[in-house]
Amino acid sequence: MIKASALYLVIIIALIIALLCSSLVVVGFYYRQEYMRKNRSDRLINNLNSGVTLLLAGNDTSYSNEQDYSLYDDGQDSVKLQKSYWGIYDIGIVKAFIQTDTLSRAFSIACNVDTTNQPAIYLKDEGSPLAVSGNASITGDAYLPSSGVQPAYLDNKGYTGKKQIVNGHIFKSAKVLPALDSFHLLQLESLFAIQTSVFSGKLPDTLENSFFMRTRYLNLGQVPRIISHQKVAGNIVIRCDTSIVIDSTAELSDVIIYARSIVVKSGFRGHCQLFARDSIRVMKDCSFSYPSSLAIIRFEDFKMDRAPKIRLDSMITLQGAIFTYEKFDNRLKAGVDMGKNVTIEGTVYTNGEAALNGSSKIFGSIYTGNFAYRANYTYNRNYLVDAEVNLKLRSPYFLISPLFPGSSVQQKILQWLD
Repeated sequence: MIKASALYLVIIIALIIALLCSSLVVVGFYYRQEYMRKNRSDRLINNLNSGVTLLLAGNDTSYSNEQDYSLYDDGQDSVKLQKSYWGIYDIGIVKAFIQTDTLSRAFSIACNVDTTNQPAIYLKDEGSPLAVSGNASITGDAYLPSSGVQPAYLDNKGYTGKKQIVNGHIFKSAKVLPALDSFHLLQLESLFAIQTSVFSGKLPDTLENSFFMRTRYLNLGQVPRIISHQKVAGNIVIRCDTSIVIDSTAELSDVIIYARSIVVKSGFRGHCQLFARDSIRVMKDCSFSYPSSLAIIRFEDFKMDRAPKIRLDSMITLQGAIFTYEKFDNRLKAGVDMGKNVTIEGTVYTNGEAALNGSSKIFGSIYTGNFAYRANYTYNRNYLVDAEVNLKLRSPYFLISPLFPGSSVQQKILQWLD
């Protein structure tokens, strides 16, 4: 005869088995959910990467407006692609989505360097040779006037560099510089022509805008402004019809600033794109990290009593580009003036004069109408003194803006943004 207590034991065992079975069912359910979610996540990542590849492969304007693209014509694996212009670079935005799940990335785009068409120096042929003095050195191919290059005696010293002045091939230059890309110049002109209402208030301490959002334009009007103790980052364009001073306490990341004149105070650190109509002055001990740009851009025909200029004082580093562009031909052409211990890694481009003074270094390429050297109240044309231009010391991972000569058609990701 079975004892009554055995029934309790059977019930307990049955409950335990039921709990174990239900636990296995729940574990299996959540495992399947996690597996499906992981599989969906992997598909989204693969689709996102495919969208990035598609965007980098296209060189037309078909993605200027956001477009839906079905990757496999199944209606399930789709991406949204958009490409816009951001100063001298491009911006790509890719969104991959499956049902309600979405992954998004924003990134800036630049081009590989065409190493077969990238000189260390391109000096426009205006009849006079390039004269080198002191410890000047040129490493890389050089496009020079037909009169070539020669050592010179200046400031009580002669040429003390290597016997082979140009460590590379020498080619004959033309009377004009290789042109900047007209399409990207048109985009810059369109960007700076945008009119918005004047922002008369005080800039907030922190101003940020994602590249997934619409560009935020701040028109500061005709009142000079100082940016100090403020963080400005992301998809923001600041315009001022007069002068802007950027203090060393300002934190700038990825933003574009356009003004009549711009002054950057000593000690500034950041990366941004600065465009001015008349002048840019960078005081000593400033550092612009990659990718940054300084430019004089003149789309209107202004008459001036002195040449527009980008002036770099001393102990300044910049990774990116410095250039000047004038839509109308002026007698006084915009130029670049580099002080002592200035190091540029990237591209310098100016139809005017480039003054490389006292231990200036360019790790990359310089395109210029002429070189200038000033010392002891004298002006010397087409002189390179104690300066170094070395194309080989530029980083092998350096990407160039499609605006400049020497950029290839192959596009790559310059920087992840959001």
